[in-house]
Amino acid sequence: MTREDAQVMLEEAVGAGESPDVRKVDLAGEEKLVRGRLPGLEMIFDRFVRNFRPTLETMLNRRCVMSLSGLSIEKFDTFSKKLVHPSSMHLFRMPPLAGQGLVVISSPLCFATIDSMFGGRGRPIRKAESREYTPLEKRLISRVVLLGLENLKESWSIISPVDLVYGRAEQDPMILSIAAPHDSVTNVQVDIELGNEKGSCIFCFPGFMLEPIREKLSAGFHQLQSEVDENMK
Repeated sequence: MTREDAQVMLEEAVGAGESPDVRKVDLAGEEKLVRGRLPGLEMIFDRFVRNFRPTLETMLNRRCVMSLSGLSIEKFDTFSKKLVHPSSMHLFRMPPLAGQGLVVISSPLCFATIDSMFGGRGRPIRKAESREYTPLEKRLISRVVLLGLENLKESWSIISPVDLVYGRAEQDPMILSIAAPHDSVTNVQVDIELGNEKGSCIFCFPGFMLEPIREKLSAGFHQLQSEVDENMK
């Protein structure tokens, strides 16, 4: 259990007027919304949304709306069971941090993006969401993910310099092993509207990956802003 998990449970117990020593908590099944609890991570992805939106619009030659939907912590087993097969999943590393992260792109967004790349209006391919992605479709979506990781790398620099290295694409959630089933993962969901279609992009980080910099991610906004201003001098 990470310090973030423990803090969330303690605050919930105190807020409910119960003793944290006797409150029963379902650790395996409980999902914890953490918006406001990791201001550093929110700052990173707020910046990512602002920077990546015009980049994606230029790439697709189409207006898009992008917003940070939310942050949550849950067990990896709970998260992976929500994924459907096939899914557009992309593994990446963040040296010097250990382990691998995961990007999951919803099928409607994938096919709307592919349609835009071929000059379409950003409409998904109907009845195609349950089939496997073709090699060409996987390459096209990987190009978008690579571009996104480049933008995310720049956004992470305001908190802690890291590299973002693309690994590989996968479609079957059952073969993923970025964390043990009962290990905690932190998920960040970015909603994207492309034309008339809406979809999501979820970034999944194992708890042990973020642990070395959790103190920075948990720092208050004003403290973080002071550090950012100092680094930019």
